[in-house]
Amino acid sequence: MTMLQSQLPKMHSPFANKKDTTMASIFKHAYARNGIVYVNGTISGSRYRISTGKKVCRETLAWAERNWESLLKHHIIAKNQNQKKVGVSFESFAVASLQANKATRRELTTKEYLNIFHARIIPFFGEKSLEEITPLDIKNWQSQVLETGVSPKTLLNARIVLSTILKDALSSGILQVNPLQNVPTPRLKKPEINPFSLEEITLILQTSNGWFKHMLTLAFFTGMRTGEMLALKWEDIDFDRNIIRVNKSIRESRLTSPKTRASIREVDMLPVVKQALLEQKALKRSDSVVFPNQEGKMFSDSHSLKRYWQPLFKRLGFGDRVLYNTRHSFASLMIAQGEDILWVSKMLGHTDAQITFSRYARFIKTDKKRATFLDGFSA
Repeated sequence: MTMLQSQLPKMHSPFANKKDTTMASIFKHAYARNGIVYVNGTISGSRYRISTGKKVCRETLAWAERNWESLLKHHIIAKNQNQKKVGVSFESFAVASLQANKATRRELTTKEYLNIFHARIIPFFGEKSLEEITPLDIKNWQSQVLETGVSPKTLLNARIVLSTILKDALSSGILQVNPLQNVPTPRLKKPEINPFSLEEITLILQTSNGWFKHMLTLAFFTGMRTGEMLALKWEDIDFDRNIIRVNKSIRESRLTSPKTRASIREVDMLPVVKQALLEQKALKRSDSVVFPNQEGKMFSDSHSLKRYWQPLFKRLGFGDRVLYNTRHSFASLMIAQGEDILWVSKMLGHTDAQITFSRYARFIKTDKKRATFLDGFSA
């Protein structure tokens, strides 16, 4: 029995089992069709016709005529609620969002985000509608991602991708509240910075030779990223002004812009770096690329250097430290020796000095005697 049927007690009518067009025609909004009472009318400019589900009799027709407006409004509300329950597919909207934001990201970043989306986000949220996603869902998702053993950086990148999708849904009016907004990032153990000491750097350079020694010198004493060094051309080296112009990077055999806007910079060429680059130029390995492969072309990315640095580091007893530690080594060494942190930040291509300070503050020497200019001062 429907809700409408429950509102009217059962009654016997001599008209219940036969068609009576005369009886039905006296009503404006109620009528009989195939032995069932229907109502029709216009609500907010739209015309509706619905079945009451009740068998035809005079009393039922009269009741339907009196209540036609409320019956139609009830039908409209129920219809809207059902449509709301269906919601907007998370997956279809997410794909559209990622596509719409494509122009604001580097090509390789877009590729990385798509990989994260398919590997880390869709398996959890793919069957849901946007409206169904709750803060608790996101907390559970974060826990599941971490349980797979991914790095903290991978989870943070996955949050960035999910956040962008949900922000787009919010700005599009699909969501009233972003469910990610009040979900804190899990406490993640920051990867340990394990820079080389000056003594270790000396040992590494003394043990290496040729072009790879020159590149390691550049890495240790400029803090440049590996992709930035591999993308260098001789036209980027200014021996007269003692600067290196960093304006591109290479990854997966593709030349791209550097990581951030701040990464496009001029790096000071320290004397030890200048000497290494002059020696590299004298090798005449390429007229254009500073550090070419055996074919005279650019290496495809930092992974292609693994067969050079990994055996060297292991042979010297440096365990599984990676080539990126050369960047950390530059920053920690310069800061420990009292170099201006603003200069170090500029050399690294950080967006601001606060990033540099937060990562390398522990290397600042604290045993220095302070305010020596006040020695002997008296008023």
